[in-house]
This record gives sequence, structure tokens and C-alpha cells, in this order.
Amino acid sequence: MLLLLVLTAAYVLAVANGIVTIDVARDLFWAIEIADGRALPLLGPPVGSVELLAAWWYYLGALAIWLGGSVTAYFALLGLLAASKYLLIYLTGLRIGDARFAALLSAAAAAPGIAGYQLFGVGHTQLLEAAVWGCALLSLRLCQPGARPSQRAVIANAALLGACAALALHAHPTAVLLSPWLMAALVAVPRPHRLTAAVAAMIGGGLIFLPLILAHWMPGLAGDSAAINAPGVSGLGGTLSGFTPLLVNLLWQQPLAVLDTALNAAGVLVAATHVVWGALLVAAAAGGLLALNDIRWRKQLVAAAATLIAVLAATALLRDHTPFYMLYVALPPYALVLAIGWRALERVRVLPTAIVLAAVVLHVLVVVGLVNTAQRGLVHSHLPLHSNMRDTSTTAHDESVLSAPARDEVAARFLCRHEGDASLHGDVASFAMGLGHEMRLHCAGRKSQVHIGGLTSPWIWLPADAWTILNVKPTVNLRGGGLAPASAVVAPASPLPAVSGRNYPPRMDLMLAAARAKTWSTSLTTTADSILVVSNLLPTSPAFAVRVLRNDVVQPAALRFANTSAYRCTACADGAAHWTVEVLGGLPETTSIAALSPPTATLPR
Repeated sequence: MLLLLVLTAAYVLAVANGIVTIDVARDLFWAIEIADGRALPLLGPPVGSVELLAAWWYYLGALAIWLGGSVTAYFALLGLLAASKYLLIYLTGLRIGDARFAALLSAAAAAPGIAGYQLFGVGHTQLLEAAVWGCALLSLRLCQPGARPSQRAVIANAALLGACAALALHAHPTAVLLSPWLMAALVAVPRPHRLTAAVAAMIGGGLIFLPLILAHWMPGLAGDSAAINAPGVSGLGGTLSGFTPLLVNLLWQQPLAVLDTALNAAGVLVAATHVVWGALLVAAAAGGLLALNDIRWRKQLVAAAATLIAVLAATALLRDHTPFYMLYVALPPYALVLAIGWRALERVRVLPTAIVLAAVVLHVLVVVGLVNTAQRGLVHSHLPLHSNMRDTSTTAHDESVLSAPARDEVAARFLCRHEGDASLHGDVASFAMGLGHEMRLHCAGRKSQVHIGGLTSPWIWLPADAWTILNVKPTVNLRGGGLAPASAVVAPASPLPAVSGRNYPPRMDLMLAAARAKTWSTSLTTTADSILVVSNLLPTSPAFAVRVLRNDVVQPAALRFANTSAYRCTACADGAAHWTVEVLGGLPETTSIAALSPPTATLPR
């Protein structure tokens, strides 16, 4: 069906242009280790600092690395797996209603907002929806009214149901909040098969958890394939006061934040998307009132709405800080509420096709915007820096974007071809976060090293838009950014120490030390036309701040984004510029201070 193709293709395209976060860097490490035969872990990604999950996600990642051999392929193939939710949603919609309802349900699942966060990259939490919708489909098959299934069919469906439920828990443990529906499905199985179905489901789920059980019972079984996880930073225990902001973020605040960030521009188009989304919400609310008076949809709407309310309330009670991915568990009942409301509007002659088209257009616009952002390398983000869905506030800020294709291109076209060792400066915190995975995939056997920071053959990386704003052509022009040789480097004199993906999060000791660091300063002299680039080399340092002076006069930044600032000596006479750089919330060994003399030559793309 065209709708499924569009939704799936758009999802995969966005994910393939996603970014590497700390969690993704860890997952990539283990995927490459498994693909290269160096590790066979039993334990998967930690939940906080607790090991509750088996390593299925790492092995799926290893398969993607083996098939694709690049960061982009890893993102795309795992994104395709996560996008299987659209097919499962459509098939579930067919069993609940008809083809029109199935289309509306699929469109609702693609609505901007919390689901839109999945388009920024790929992680195990994104499989939660697919696993939950798989459970829903299997539950409906098990409980089909009037059916007389064979025992073999009951065992097969129940075992798959148990496995899907276990995989949903592996995507994120918040999936347990939907477990009452699993229990209800097993109770609704025809009496002659009820016990058989329950046992089969337990066996199916148990097999998924078997590696985790073996890892705890026999810790030596996986050899040295173990991770070192830092203690979690956010404790358990919230209050119901978080319910309202969670609901506001789900319905309105985050849809607007995702649309504004993806479209990355003010104007009529952004305003129009706000109006369209508002109209879709109003339509769902009006349709919901109609559905309450429609015997065909009343029970489904009440069940979906009650589930959504219960999930949001339980989520508010779980933690005092609610990251966006903890709301993925609310997306299935949320999509059902939207779709049922939209479907009921047919009574007043509102065509489902118009609603589906509006929702899909918003989805495609977000994807096109994200792909464009990946090319530009800079984004004016409206996503909350605190990433706490218990808070509806946000402050627009400029961020850099180093997409998966950009990582592959930088490695294949420049780093792997560079003669001898090289040192990267500028906006390279994302490279540091990536732990050198691109080099392992594209430069196998290369003996020379590429360092983050240091003095050996230093190069400055900046996003494409940053070079444009500075009106400078980089020496090496690549996807999403470019490189130019540094004419001077003050810090760090030595590169960041190498770390293993076994340590999560990487360089935690340096991040803590940097946050406690007192103000320090250094100075340098450059030519008057040089550009000074100051950047934090650590991925997370909220206290990082820079003040630059020339002849004791504070200089405004010519460009500032994320933790990178660029300065020009606009009032300098020909000759030399004498700079003083003061840094707060950063260490000398984690702060890049480098200068470049504007080059002119470029390499063809």
C-alpha cells in the first residue's frame, strides 16, 4: 500500500541521516565487536546503571554492520526494523476496524511530537512500538470471536506473543505498563486453550530473557564481554503533578518543537504546520465526542483513553525526570485515541483521506527538514535541552548536527587518506563521542592515528553553515561540514585519552572534573585576519562558558553554537592580534583553542 511505503521510506530516510549519541556510540561499539568476532555479550544496554536486558539489540546491530559495513547502513537497517511498526499497525487496524481505520491509525502513529524524536537517530527504545503492536496483532488473532483455532495455532501465536512482550520490555522496561492488556488477552483465549496459551507465552518470553538469566547465574559464560556502567543520575520516584506536563508535551508542546526544529526556519510554512496540527487535534477531540455516542467505537475509545491516562499517570510516578523515550509506551494508546476520533468524523462527512493526507504531509515535512539539516550541519533547535517531559519549557538554541552519512564521508574521504597521524579541533565533540567507530569500519588496518585534540597535524572541523556564516571556504569540503588546517593550537597539547565502548558513558571522569573546574585562562597571538575557534571536546558540559578578550576588551563571538564559539578581530590593524581566552566549566585538556588563517582552496564534493 502506498501509505505504508511512504511512511516507512520517510522514517528510514530520516533515521539514516540521524546522529550518534552516547547511547548509540555504545551500541555501535558492541555491534562492531560482535561482527568482528571479538565479543559475545549476554547483557544488553543498561537501564540507568542496572543490567535488566539481554544483548539482542547488540546482535541486531552486529547483523546490520555485517550487512552494511557503515554507520549509515547501521542506522538505515535498524531504522527499517523499527519502521516495521507501520505494517503491524495497519494489520492491527484492519482487525479492529476496516481499511480506512487502518490508514488513520498508521497516520496517527506518524504524527509529529514524541514519535518524531525517533527520526533523529536509532536506538533500542525505538523497537518498543513495533513490539507492542506485534503483541496487539497476535492478541487479536488469539482472541478472535467465534474462531476455533487448532492447538498448534494457539501455541504458535501465544509463544510469539510472549516473545513480542519480552522484546517490548527489552526495548524499554516501561512496556510493562501495558502488561494488563497482555493478561487480558490470555484470559480471553477460549477456555480449552487458555492454559496452553499461558504456558506457551511464558516459554516464548522466557527464551528472550534466557541470555540475561545465564549472565547472572553464570557470569563467566561470556568471558570478558562485559560493560562498565556508571551509576544512574536520575532516581526513581515522581509525583502525579507530572501528569499534566506529560500530557501537554504529548499533545502540543513537543509536536510544535519537532516541527520548528525540523523545518528550521520561521515563516508561513512553520505557522501553517502549527495550524494543521491544531486542526487535527480539534478534529480528534470532536470525533471523540461523536465516538462516545457510536456503539461501534465507544468501547474502543474508552479503553484506549483509559489506557493512555493510566500510562501517563504511572510514568509520572516512575521518575522525577522523564526523558522523551519513556513516553514511547504511551504512543500506541495515543494513536488509537486519535484514529478513533478521526474515524468517527465520517458521520459528519469528514473524509478520512483528508486527515490521513494532512498527517502524512506533516511527517514528510519533518523528514525533509531533518535531511536538509544533516546537509547544513547546524540547526536552530527548539527541543528542550533538559529532555525532561515533566517540564513544558524550552529555549531555542543553536546545535551542530553530525549525521551518520557525514561521519562515513569524513572517514572515507579524509581521515583514512590522511598521511600520518592527525589531530581534530573545533566542533569535534560528536567525533569524540563516536569513539572512532567510523575509522574501524572504513580504515581497517590503518596504523596512523586520528586524535581528538593535540598538536600533530591539527585540523579544524566546522559545520557547513558555520563556514558559510564565517564566509570562509574550508580546505576540505565534505557532507555536512568541512576541514581546514589550524595555524595555531593552544589547547589541548595532548589528545583526549582513548576510551573503550565498554565504559558507559565514556570519559565520565573528565565530564565530572570539567563541571567542577575553576576559571582558567590562556593567551595567544595570531595574524589579524585569523579566526579563533574555542570548543568543548566533551559531549556534555552544561557549565561550559567562554570569554575572549583582545587587549583586555571583551570580544563578541562572530558565531556561537552548542559549545563552540568563533571569534574574529574586527578592529585589528594589519599585523598581529593578541588574544586572552577565559574558560569556565572546562579543563585545559578538554578544551580546544585553535586558530585558522582563512584558506581559499576547496576540494570537489
